[in-house]
Amino acid sequence: SVLGGWLKWDMGRTPLGVAFATRPFNLAEIYLLAESPFDGILQEDINSVILAIRGFPITGKMPQYMIDPSAPGGKVLMIDGGKTPHRKRIALASWKTSHDSWTASVMQAADPDKGRYQRLIGLVNQVISSSERIDYLVFPELSIPARWFIRIAQKLHSRGICLIAGIEYQHVGNGEVANQIWGSYDHAGLGFSSMMVFRQDKQRAALGEERDLESLAGLSLKPRESWDSPPIIKHGDFAFSMLVCSELTNIGYRAGLGGHIDALFVPEWNRDIHTFDSLVESAALDIHAYIIQ
Repeated sequence: SVLGGWLKWDMGRTPLGVAFATRPFNLAEIYLLAESPFDGILQEDINSVILAIRGFPITGKMPQYMIDPSAPGGKVLMIDGGKTPHRKRIALASWKTSHDSWTASVMQAADPDKGRYQRLIGLVNQVISSSERIDYLVFPELSIPARWFIRIAQKLHSRGICLIAGIEYQHVGNGEVANQIWGSYDHAGLGFSSMMVFRQDKQRAALGEERDLESLAGLSLKPRESWDSPPIIKHGDFAFSMLVCSELTNIGYRAGLGGHIDALFVPEWNRDIHTFDSLVESAALDIHAYIIQ
């Protein structure tokens, strides 16, 4: 009944893939389905769903928001990474997204880049086969269709690599789209290494983005989940936040992060290299943290 409440499908319109499922939802998919999966009050609901469809209960501490009055927003998402502390190694994907692919995602049309998925798999395989240990792989803003994310994230997770990527626009109806970063992180809350997914919304469209969405398809950007201060994530011993492209220009977002994070991830899709060079240098000094753009 809990899972059914999360799904919210119209009566008689259950997708056939669910009605005649060949496997239960995996743990990462449960995080995509659950409402407020990191709210401590709802952990018992997640436990009951995991027990019902996977056959085992939660044995450890699941990822959840913990109250921290000193942090921006008053809370921190705590994820038990289950790893010993070490210097983090981050890989940046040099990844091409054509403007035609962006237009297709806005118009909900077929992607004209027929080789895009194979290019993605090739890049991921190169990362996996690297002789250097990699902890996080970062893709740009709006770079991966949502339907590809879980498969890619699971492949990387099998090698101990977390994925942070900008997801193509999510069409939410009423002429609105969401621009999100998805992050897949390993955790040990179930007694073994498993993968969870955290989604964060871009709060406002950049000026050019706002204009293009309106002119192409009469769309506007609206976050599925709003926030006043960027969420802080503590993955094991590593504390970080994420901003999407033009959000780095908002000094209000940056101001409260100083002293609370080790790094700031900024997935971008932007040609204004010179402005962002200066912003990154300034942010690194203001926040006293590494900036990954």
